[in-house]
This record gives sequence, C-alpha cells and structure tokens, in this order.
Amino acid sequence: MDLSLVNGLVDEKLRKDAQANARSGSWEDRFESLVQTVDGIVWEADIATLEFSFVSDQAVRILGFSPEEWVKSKNFWQEHIHPDDRELAIGYCHRNIRDGKNHIFDYRMISATGDIVWLKDIVSIIKTNGVPTLLRGVMVDVTENKRFEILEQLEKKILALNSDGERSLQQVLSEYLLGIEQIYPRMKCSIVGVVDNKLTNWSSPSLPAAYISSINGLEIGYECGSCGTAAYLKEKVIASDIEHDPVWTKYKHLALPHHLLSCWSHPILDSDGNVTATFAIYYDHIKTPNEDELNVIDRAVAILTVILENRKNSEIIISNMLRQKEEERKLREIAFMQSHVVRAPLARLMGIVDLIKNYEHSDIEKNELLDHLLMSAKELDNVIRDIARKTGETNI
Repeated sequence: MDLSLVNGLVDEKLRKDAQANARSGSWEDRFESLVQTVDGIVWEADIATLEFSFVSDQAVRILGFSPEEWVKSKNFWQEHIHPDDRELAIGYCHRNIRDGKNHIFDYRMISATGDIVWLKDIVSIIKTNGVPTLLRGVMVDVTENKRFEILEQLEKKILALNSDGERSLQQVLSEYLLGIEQIYPRMKCSIVGVVDNKLTNWSSPSLPAAYISSINGLEIGYECGSCGTAAYLKEKVIASDIEHDPVWTKYKHLALPHHLLSCWSHPILDSDGNVTATFAIYYDHIKTPNEDELNVIDRAVAILTVILENRKNSEIIISNMLRQKEEERKLREIAFMQSHVVRAPLARLMGIVDLIKNYEHSDIEKNELLDHLLMSAKELDNVIRDIARKTGETNI
C-alpha cells in the first residue's frame, strides 16, 4: 500500500478523533456553563440522607455559602432552614420522596450574613434501574416577591385595625413596625413624632429603652441625627455609617454604645405639608439601602401617612362631637337654672314686695323685710350672672 495513502488515512482518523473529542469537550463545557449560569442554585443530593453531592456556584451569590460548605456538611440543608419552616419543609420533602413524587415548595433559609432568603425549591426524583437514588433540583430566590406579598397582607391588616378604632395609635404603629421587622429581621424600626419642633418617641419596639430616652425631646435641625435632619429638611436622610456621617457628629455618642451603626430616616408630611413624624430604620452594621429596602421605606411612609392622617381626622371629629355634647350639657344646665334656680329668689322677691305693699309693719319689721329683699335681689343677680357666663361659653 502506498505509504502516503496510509499516512493520509491515519491523519484522517486522528482528525476525526480530535473533532469527536472536541465536540465532547465542548458539550461538557457548555453543560457546565449552563448549570453555573442558571439563575438559581442547581443541586444534587442523596435521596436517603439528603446529603449534597453537587451544588452550583450560585449558592455563594444567593446564600453566601460556598458549594464546598454545602457538600461537606452532612445536614447543611436542614440546619440552615429557618427554624419556623424547618419541620414543615423537611416533612413535606420526606412525604413526597416516600410517594415518589416530584415536588415544588417554598421555605426560608438563613444566609451566611443572617438574612432571611425565601426559596422556591423545584425537586425531581432520579431513578437508577427503576430505583429512586438521587434528588436533583433548582432553588430559585423568590425573596423579593414573598416579602412584598407578606407586606401587602400586613398593610391590609394594619389599615383595618386603624379604621375600626379598637386600638390606640401607639398599638397600631407598634404592630406595624413589628410586622416589618419580621419580614426584615435585622431592621430596627422607629416612628418619632415631631411636636413643637422636638422629637418625641411614638413607637420603637426594638430599640433600647435607654437610647429612646436619650433622643426624646431633641430639637430638629440640620446635623441633628437622621431623624432630626430629615424632619428639618423634609427630605430622606441616609446615614450608612453613623460614626462618620456629618449629620450624626453631635449625637453619635447616643447611638454607638447601643451598637446602632446605620440609620435611614424619612419624614412623614401631613396634607398641609407639615412634618408630623419620621420613619426610621436602624441596623447594627454599616449599611447602604438596596432598591428593595428603599421600596419598603417608601411603602411604609405611604401607609403611615394614611394612618396618621386618618387618626388626625378622627380626633377632629371626636373633638367636635365632645365639644357639641359639652355645649348641649351647658344649655340644659342654663335651661334648668332659668326654670328652677331663678324662680326661688324671684318668688321670694315677689313675696316680700307683696308683704311690704299690703301689710302694715313696724320700722324694725320693714328693715328686716328690706334686708331680705336686698339679699334675694343679690342672689338673683348672681344667678343671672352665672347664666350669662355659661351662655358666653357656648357657641349660641
């Protein structure tokens, strides 16, 4: 056989082998790239132990833990589920594995920074020779949607409580702030009223009592902390680092001992454009708000504006009703005085005049009657004055 022909055949075989290998390598690379770029945590775990054998790199972005941490810890998933969801999530997963069903469920996990992350877990059961051996799935971060869904439910509840008037304003505000803090556990929320250009605490359920006491009565003004400055400027004030922010220079000594390291404050204006309060969020670490948190602040301020305006209008109505009832009471009292109290001294006057006019009396008796006449006249005068005073206090 011609050597050149043999060499050509060998070269062709090598070329085809190289192309096949290249195609194989290219597919593996594309598959790996696909897995790592899925907007969620792609994972694989043993069906019996729930131990992870693979976790994609998105785990770092979504929860802050490396894939190696997931794989090397036997009970990583179970230990990092939110305590309130742990029993329910694990039980749901086991029931579907037992029934051989693919399943989808939502639950919360705790990130490496301690934040709550809502996940939608889409799980498939993988069989080997007809026997279930593996679980494969994708955990998708649905935190933003879940938070706003829960926030909407909270807002409806709070507006209903505020409208029926069963609870005090402070109770309504505290329940609302605690609800926000459950959605964002690392937040510490506060509503500070502005009365006579001074700050007064209305509701700060998670702030230290000593700190609340220290800021009560502070005057609003520029560089008077986040709340004082926000109230003064009528603008949102973001202090991501209290220790080094100029607006906190004079007051950081009040916040830092309580490990309050950042504070964002937004003024709440009434329908006339006056600042009635500020809504503030504190953190125990240096933090700049992200878009999600800015949206929460704006929504909270809108709800609080409605609550405070409704309470203000209700108080005006109640005040008017009470004033009207008081005036009605005074009018009834005046009517009683006119019909009863006036009659007594007037009857005596008439009787005394009749005695003086129709009967003879000694000088001593006349003087006594005149004294009684004067006394009754003075009593009547006092009654008339009292009626005039009470009449002047009413709007009639």
